[in-house]
Amino acid sequence: MRRIAAIGALALSMPVPCTAQTVVLAAGDQVTLAQGGDGALRPGLIGVGTLRPDDAAALGPRDPGRTGDAVEAIPAPPVAANAVDLRFLWSGDGGTVLIVENGLERAVSYRARIRERGGAWQAVPVCFVLAGRRGYERWPFAIDEIELSGFALTDWSPGDPPLCR
Repeated sequence: MRRIAAIGALALSMPVPCTAQTVVLAAGDQVTLAQGGDGALRPGLIGVGTLRPDDAAALGPRDPGRTGDAVEAIPAPPVAANAVDLRFLWSGDGGTVLIVENGLERAVSYRARIRERGGAWQAVPVCFVLAGRRGYERWPFAIDEIELSGFALTDWSPGDPPLCR
């Protein structure tokens, strides 16, 4: 816990690692992408991300095989308008979760690569996040870093197939 807080506290004064719309987050980091006048998404500063009670409720029970586990539905706060918030966190069950909150008027798609402790980068499939919604990408193991790139705004209408890549 201290290690994560120290990383986040140090990062508060530093810009997000960013090259050609690429953002690298360590577990415990949060970043907001703002839409520029040209429509491109640009990262702001990294902060310390937290797993809120509504996130835990959306993720479900830590051990879905156990009987008697109930997850209370906790209303989530509204998604902040005109930005995309990214939180990369330990999920509390030994796993990792990426939470994407899309406050834009169009769906957001992106690509992702993960790196487990001491391992090589590997591409993982992720799905786009609808306008005004939250998206949760969950892995049942610890991931040290995630690299997000290729951010794009996408038109989507009910009935269209989901975009996962």
